[in-house]
Amino acid sequence: MKFRKFLSVVGVLCMLLPVWSGTHKAWALVADTTGFVKVGLVITAPGESFFSAYGHAALRMQCPSHGLDYCFSPEVAQPGAETTGFFTSTNRMGLIAARTQDYLQSCQKEQRKVMEYPLNLTSDEKKDLWRLLDGKLAEGLYMPYDYLNRGCAQEIASFVEVAIGRESVAYDVLPEWLAGSRREIIYRALGPFPWKQLFIMLMLGNEPEGSMPVGRKLMMPADMAVVWRDAEIVDTAGNRRPLVADAPVVLYDAPEKGATSLTLPFLPLSVFVAVLLWVVALTWLQVCRPDAWCRWCGRVTDSMLFLAQALMGLFLTYLWLCTPFVGTGWNKYHILLNPLPLVVYVWSLVRPFPCRVWRKVYMIYGLVLAGFILACVWLPCPDYPLWCLFGAMAVRCFYHAYIYKEERIKNNKSNSKRKRV
Repeated sequence: MKFRKFLSVVGVLCMLLPVWSGTHKAWALVADTTGFVKVGLVITAPGESFFSAYGHAALRMQCPSHGLDYCFSPEVAQPGAETTGFFTSTNRMGLIAARTQDYLQSCQKEQRKVMEYPLNLTSDEKKDLWRLLDGKLAEGLYMPYDYLNRGCAQEIASFVEVAIGRESVAYDVLPEWLAGSRREIIYRALGPFPWKQLFIMLMLGNEPEGSMPVGRKLMMPADMAVVWRDAEIVDTAGNRRPLVADAPVVLYDAPEKGATSLTLPFLPLSVFVAVLLWVVALTWLQVCRPDAWCRWCGRVTDSMLFLAQALMGLFLTYLWLCTPFVGTGWNKYHILLNPLPLVVYVWSLVRPFPCRVWRKVYMIYGLVLAGFILACVWLPCPDYPLWCLFGAMAVRCFYHAYIYKEERIKNNKSNSKRKRV
């Protein structure tokens, strides 16, 4: 009797063993290969306009059996006024759904290449992702635009992370440039657009300098495509599978734009180098031949330099103090780009103080400019055009310090002659 009870207990335990083990062991999630629902990361190349300089990211959802093929794209809500809203922090983002054919036609009008990277998700994850996108589509303009923290690439990455649930994305193989700060990533991505690169570097504050996890550094859609090709999805059982299933597919191949793109990267540096050379040549002529023509050119040049500096300083101050625009707090350029040098220059023309006062002011500011240029040599994002501008201003400051010294010597000589008489 006791033996029968023992056998019955053992039998019950054997029956409960698979259930008990299933609650303590995670099962591997297998990617869907049926093709009933297809998911792809769509990357659009950067455009010519200021707002499209970073490129664009979207998700393509397909159900061939039902004839469904849509691109879910995070978009800004003010078409035609994106640049104005960009600087006033009034842009709001929302998710739109467009037929893939219509989406490609809009990219074709702008001559922007489009690539698709098939994602390696399970059938349930694809359904959850589509359900999530439909919900975001119904929300409308659900968030303010933030190019550092809430751009199209970050939104697409967050949608995929929510869809995979308890799984995670592992970034084991990373390119070297992703180890830098977000400022360095932006600087690298805007390399083909030198004027936009110069403007953004001038505008950014100290916020992009801090360290961030890899997921938040994927601000650029092109960088996102490169990193995701080597990324893997890790399930709760520790099994891994590639995040991107197959080789990328070219949805639209834009034609070559010719030789104009080759000359643009040299344009900002060429302009500011020309300004520096003009200032050096003019200063040398003023020292050797201080005639009326040179003095007139010198005053016009000084006025233009200090006026440009004052306007840039006022713009940075406006972004810093008067707008909630992200990433435009205090930065190193606030030290040099401000209206104070223009005020000092205009005031020095009136000369309410002796010459030695203005000489000291110009000498100190010239040394600040020269020291700033030397200190920026070790920065990871070299703004060579701005260094040329600061160098031209330093030359003019040292020239004014020299001129006031010469005038003081002349005044001393004239005063000594009067005393002798």
